[in-house]
Amino acid sequence: CEQLEDDKEFSNEKSDSITIEKAAFPEEKVAANFQVPEHEEQKLITESQTKEEQGLARREEVRKNTKQQLINKGYLPKDGSNPHIYSTKLGIPPNSFLRRGSPYDPKAPPPTYFSEQELYSMAANNKEEILKGFSVPPEGGLLCTDKNVMKRQSEVMTNIMGQMIKSMGGARVSLPVNIFEAKGLLERVADVWRFAPTYLTNAARMSGLSRFKQVITFAAAGIYCSMQQLKPFNPLLGETLEASMSDGTSVSVEHTSHNPIVYHFLVNGADNRYKLYGHHNFKLKMSANTMEAFQDGPNIIEFADGHKINYCYPKAKVHGLIMGKRMVYPSGVMEFEDRANNLKAVIIFNYGKKRGLFSSRMKGSKIDHIDGIIYHPKNTPPPNVRAAQLKDLKDIHKVIAKITGSWLNSINIDNAQYWNIDQVTPSPLKFEGNPLPSDWRFREDIVWLRREKTEYAQEWKLRLETEQRKDRALRAECLDK
Repeated sequence: CEQLEDDKEFSNEKSDSITIEKAAFPEEKVAANFQVPEHEEQKLITESQTKEEQGLARREEVRKNTKQQLINKGYLPKDGSNPHIYSTKLGIPPNSFLRRGSPYDPKAPPPTYFSEQELYSMAANNKEEILKGFSVPPEGGLLCTDKNVMKRQSEVMTNIMGQMIKSMGGARVSLPVNIFEAKGLLERVADVWRFAPTYLTNAARMSGLSRFKQVITFAAAGIYCSMQQLKPFNPLLGETLEASMSDGTSVSVEHTSHNPIVYHFLVNGADNRYKLYGHHNFKLKMSANTMEAFQDGPNIIEFADGHKINYCYPKAKVHGLIMGKRMVYPSGVMEFEDRANNLKAVIIFNYGKKRGLFSSRMKGSKIDHIDGIIYHPKNTPPPNVRAAQLKDLKDIHKVIAKITGSWLNSINIDNAQYWNIDQVTPSPLKFEGNPLPSDWRFREDIVWLRREKTEYAQEWKLRLETEQRKDRALRAECLDK
């Protein structure tokens, strides 16, 4: 009871103190009842509206400036209502490979350039997307199952014959866009490097044989990323590609020679841990039923410590263009060399293939199987002949490791799995946001083909090829002088 009385007295004291505090500051009541003069209130409202209007005006000005910049750069139409046509008066968009002042041709209207959504709409970043339109038959390799693609390719010979009849031998025949994918050769080339952030980054932390194995895996795993049934567009002289990968690795490629087709490249690893550079002479061979592509040239990986490893790629084949199954696969040999550590590696692709009309495939082998070794070579350099089988190698001093597996499944070195197609995915390519005017994405034929306007794409392809021939004639004329 005494405690309750004490609490009651304390409560009364607290209440009194609060009342006193409120009474001590009567201006709060004044502030609550204060009224802003009408003219001052209107002034404040006017100032607030003015600031809001100024903000809206600034935003509208920024919007107009941004829109004009996009028009000037070719991403929005300069005139007309079609969002895909840059102009109905001008003959070319801002970054065209054609000469300035080229006339407008209604058969080949100038396109607006790719939006970011369009640019990445065809990106293939996993196994299902990369191998879309293919199946893997019992004998291995990739079987084309896309009936639309096969129909387009089957019409090629008819198209070429029609051109020859029309020209009567007086003009060059241009391959129809039906056999092309909406991608340039430089973009296709960059696809094979998409495992760099994984394996070359690992290799940069290692040395000796361990580093060598990571480089082998990087190069061999990337092959399936470029196995496509449609042909990429040959690059125009001076055409470039700029991109980056998931870890910041940068990719730069430039087409430096038109005939023969040569391009130079530089891949810079994140934090300059490594760089991959070299050049390729792209060779294409076509027969009645087969198309074969080969990138001839050095691929040099140089690490931050100065150590270098060289390698080369196998051929890529498309078989069954006219008759039989339409198959796509790499064929031939892939070689690696580490001179500092006296290491070499050879991988044979399609090693179990038939050797003659009446022979059969090696028992148990499939088209996508690989067979390879890592070894110490003899001091005497071997003849410059590529082996068809490992037993054909003449410079083996000591075998160190065995390479097995499949370029469509997994890569194993001495029974240790280094890559599995379902577990290690390639890095996506992110194209430079503000590229050089010579970038591949500004080619009108590629833009129109990706938008499925084949008539426009074919006309632009012809115009660009004609321009290239004129430029080549001018260069020849200058050199003769």
